[in-house]
Amino acid sequence: NGRTEVVKELVRAGAALDLQDKYQYSALILAADRGHTEAVRELVRAGAALDLLDAQGCTALVRATAAAYA
Repeated sequence: NGRTEVVKELVRAGAALDLQDKYQYSALILAADRGHTEAVRELVRAGAALDLLDAQGCTALVRATAAAYA
Protein backbone atom coordinates (compact mmCIF):
# COMPACT_ATOMS: atom_id res chain seq x y z
CA ASN A 1 0.00 0.00 0.00
CA GLY A 2 0.99 3.61 -0.30
CA ARG A 3 0.85 4.26 3.45
CA THR A 4 -1.61 7.06 2.86
CA GLU A 5 -1.95 7.88 6.55
CA VAL A 6 1.82 8.32 6.82
CA VAL A 7 1.75 10.60 3.77
CA LYS A 8 -1.06 12.65 5.33
CA GLU A 9 0.84 12.98 8.61
CA LEU A 10 4.04 14.04 6.84
CA VAL A 11 2.11 16.65 4.88
CA ARG A 12 0.53 17.97 8.11
CA ALA A 13 3.99 18.13 9.67
CA GLY A 14 5.27 20.25 6.80
CA ALA A 15 7.55 17.70 5.13
CA ALA A 16 9.38 18.90 2.04
CA LEU A 17 7.33 17.15 -0.63
CA ASP A 18 9.71 17.68 -3.51
CA LEU A 19 12.94 16.31 -2.09
CA GLN A 20 14.60 13.89 -4.47
CA ASP A 21 16.93 10.99 -3.72
CA LYS A 22 20.12 10.08 -5.58
CA TYR A 23 18.00 8.74 -8.47
CA GLN A 24 16.01 11.98 -8.46
CA TYR A 25 12.89 10.14 -7.27
CA SER A 26 10.45 12.26 -5.30
CA ALA A 27 7.66 10.90 -3.13
CA LEU A 28 5.20 11.60 -5.94
CA ILE A 29 7.30 9.84 -8.58
CA LEU A 30 7.69 6.76 -6.37
CA ALA A 31 4.01 6.64 -5.43
CA ALA A 32 2.98 6.97 -9.08
CA ASP A 33 5.48 4.34 -10.20
CA ARG A 34 4.11 1.86 -7.68
CA GLY A 35 0.43 2.56 -8.28
CA HIS A 36 -0.29 4.06 -4.86
CA THR A 37 -3.23 6.13 -6.07
CA GLU A 38 -4.35 7.48 -2.71
CA ALA A 39 -0.82 8.57 -1.82
CA VAL A 40 -0.55 10.27 -5.22
CA ARG A 41 -3.83 12.12 -4.57
CA GLU A 42 -2.66 13.31 -1.17
CA LEU A 43 0.69 14.49 -2.52
CA VAL A 44 -0.93 16.34 -5.43
CA ARG A 45 -3.51 17.96 -3.10
CA ALA A 46 -0.66 19.07 -0.87
CA GLY A 47 1.11 20.76 -3.77
CA ALA A 48 3.82 18.28 -4.76
CA ALA A 49 5.50 19.37 -7.98
CA LEU A 50 4.09 17.55 -10.99
CA ASP A 51 6.94 18.49 -13.30
CA LEU A 52 9.94 17.06 -11.42
CA LEU A 53 12.08 14.70 -13.46
CA ASP A 54 13.86 11.62 -12.22
CA ALA A 55 17.37 10.66 -13.35
CA GLN A 56 15.91 9.07 -16.49
CA GLY A 57 13.97 12.21 -17.39
CA CYS A 58 10.56 10.86 -16.36
CA THR A 59 7.82 12.69 -14.50
CA ALA A 60 5.38 11.01 -12.11
CA LEU A 61 2.81 10.80 -14.93
CA VAL A 62 5.30 9.08 -17.24
CA ARG A 63 6.21 6.61 -14.47
CA ALA A 64 2.53 5.85 -13.78
CA THR A 65 1.82 5.38 -17.47
CA ALA A 66 4.84 3.13 -18.00
CA ALA A 67 3.74 1.00 -15.05
CA ALA A 68 0.19 0.89 -16.52
CA TYR A 69 -1.41 2.78 -13.61
CA ALA A 70 -2.47 5.87 -15.53
